Amino acid sequence: MFNKDKFSEILIKARGNRTNEDYSKDSGVSRAYISNYINANRDAPPSADIIRKLADVAQNDVTYKDLMIKASFIGNEQKYINYNEYTDNLIADAKDKLSHEEFEIFKILINKINFK
Repeated sequence: MFNKDKFSEILIKARGNRTNEDYSKDSGVSRAYISNYINANRDAPPSADIIRKLADVAQNDVTYKDLMIKASFIGNEQKYINYNEYTDNLIADAKDKLSHEEFEIFKILINKINFK
């Protein structure tokens, strides 16, 4: 069940030191929409697409998964992780955030620690 207060907390953390306006510009999600969630004025969670936009520019190490858990799309009680899926997601996220050289080193390290 969606807890608007918990979602507000994680969204404030994801916003970081930015204003709602700056978070809006960075994410492409309207300032009013962000403000409504930060002020816990909405009873239903945002769509997964909106959460992806917010997560892509999130600060303070807030991830897409963190936001999806707080939005009640996925549970946080999972005891087992599908490591292939996990590392595929890590690699996909890293590709856009690292230089080409850093990304190649990252892939080598992931393979060396036997996640894959």
